[in-house]
Amino acid sequence: MNSMGKFLIVPAVALLAACFGREEAPGAAAASCLLKAAQSPCDVLNPDLVASVLPAQGDKPPPQSFEFANIHQCKYSWEGGRTRTIDAGSMSIEAPVPDKIVLTNIRKVGDKPQQAAERFNAQYRTRTAEEKARISDQAQQQVKQSVDGKHQKTATDFAASLLNNLAFEAVDNLADAAAWGGSGRHRSLYVLTSTTSFEMLVDRSDDEQQRRQDSIALARDLLASCS
Repeated sequence: MNSMGKFLIVPAVALLAACFGREEAPGAAAASCLLKAAQSPCDVLNPDLVASVLPAQGDKPPPQSFEFANIHQCKYSWEGGRTRTIDAGSMSIEAPVPDKIVLTNIRKVGDKPQQAAERFNAQYRTRTAEEKARISDQAQQQVKQSVDGKHQKTATDFAASLLNNLAFEAVDNLADAAAWGGSGRHRSLYVLTSTTSFEMLVDRSDDEQQRRQDSIALARDLLASCS
């Protein structure tokens, strides 16, 4: 090939690479959209998105923004008529349980999708008995160093209860990875899209499977609106 041919081919290859080699990875657009709203999640969890989840009658609850330890949360809360029995010593109290929608903990998990997936799957999984024993030992050591003697047993028992009840199950066919879980009744949906993860909960039922189903449905709507 003569020098003129080479001169024409090299720029052509570069042009093709520029045109076809920069396609965003699946989920990248949603990841970018969500990450921009990490400190203002109500920007993406807007009233239009949650309209089908909110009560059909009466005034619609406004979105509320909260921040704790640099973790930002968007929340809708309303009274749906549910109650829960709370045991207080020798007494039992029927306390109202508000319905709610929560989006929180939007964060970058890794620089690359594969790295993010590995970190996400390592975090949101049920620990083995050996892992729980090791974590429990570490927690006991921390309690001894940071909690005074008379409260050490209470703190240790509380940490052990949280750890033993901590469990996650994978959710198929949602973004790049997803899991439903937590400790006891406090379970949420955790979703990874490309390199960004978030936590979501739609809680308007006492049935956990219904909460799981509602949370997955709204997460799909959120990802679609951000894509």
